[in-house]
Amino acid sequence: MIRAEERYYIVVLRAGPTLSSVVVALVMLLGGRLSAQQPRAPMPRPAPLVPAETLWTVTLPDPPSAAAAADASAVFVVTRGGTALAFSRNDGRQLWAVPLSSSQAPVLGDGAVYLATRSSVLALDADTGKLKWHFQFTPNDGYDYDSVQVPVLADISWKGTPTKVMMWANRNGFFYVLDRTNGKFISGTQFARKVNLASG
Repeated sequence: MIRAEERYYIVVLRAGPTLSSVVVALVMLLGGRLSAQQPRAPMPRPAPLVPAETLWTVTLPDPPSAAAAADASAVFVVTRGGTALAFSRNDGRQLWAVPLSSSQAPVLGDGAVYLATRSSVLALDADTGKLKWHFQFTPNDGYDYDSVQVPVLADISWKGTPTKVMMWANRNGFFYVLDRTNGKFISGTQFARKVNLASG
């Protein structure tokens, strides 16, 4: 629940000496004081006192659970209230909302929004928010092995075939390689000696 004096926003600015850089930030208004948090685009240099023009501002329904992410067409954020949201980068219009919880910033690639949720990773269509695929790292997870690590997206050659992959060193002690176009399991290799799902 947001207290009366708290408000959270997404603010998109055009900034820099020539107003050529776009900066996406999560902003909190607390007790009448405005503070920018977690900018997700490169800040212009030098940062202090550069011209800035606000393109749009959106009030979030709940505090953000992590940093926002943006691509050329949209801004994505997950709130602590359990909603993933997408807004048009041009005008701030809400594109979609999906009920889910995640403590990690969205990862973008290939028209998808990748989100860590508990022991799984979800791939949502960036344009519609519809589920493309999901993968559960720890079957029958009874030990709260949260998949909160940051994935690495890469294009590699797998068995002689060019493959778009997601690589994930998971908290359960295994390093996973998934086909990020469909969530298909490619490999899982134990990297931790004492913490892994195989031994419990």
